[in-house]
Amino acid sequence: MSSVVKLLERAVIKCHEIHEHRMSEYFPGKGNGGIHEFNHVLTFIEALQNLSGYDNVVAWTEVQCLHKKRKRSARLDAAIKLKNENIIILLEAKRIRQGKTRGSFNSSIAIKSIRNDTKRLIEIDESEPVVSASKTNAIYRVMLASMWLSDDRNMQDAYEKWKSHDAFDINWKGCVVSESVSKSTEKHLKLLLAVKIPHIKS
Repeated sequence: MSSVVKLLERAVIKCHEIHEHRMSEYFPGKGNGGIHEFNHVLTFIEALQNLSGYDNVVAWTEVQCLHKKRKRSARLDAAIKLKNENIIILLEAKRIRQGKTRGSFNSSIAIKSIRNDTKRLIEIDESEPVVSASKTNAIYRVMLASMWLSDDRNMQDAYEKWKSHDAFDINWKGCVVSESVSKSTEKHLKLLLAVKIPHIKS
């Protein structure tokens, strides 16, 4: 396993630690629904800076890119450059929530969205400014997810689909999956990571 993948796995663990610290100090919300996508992305970037050095991590959120097949613009949750490693990370995040929306399980809706997001991450190629402006050799495609893993069958099914890679686009075959579990007495919150084998620019 590459050193970059190991760094990303450590960053998920650090992200979890930062989140739990914030929750214990000040939490203006309610309920246990995982981490909102935007907060998850920002906390993950902070974790990378904590582990790799603030000056080594350059990150942009809500990056616009072209959805090639549909010829329309789309947004990427984040694009991150690690300068010392000379790589970029194209990042999407999703929260797998409990409950239902208009009769459909939120977990099933999230899995469908994850499959679409991982497909879109593959469609971003070297001609995109988010890639071409980076002058990098390796592109890591990363999918993050958070979930409050209850005993409900639909939540367990979503978790199993993530672990078995069934939650991802078919082009993510062979990706690395990892997770972080709370070190506190509450074990239900999971932060999930999937890393697509990097594409090396010629």
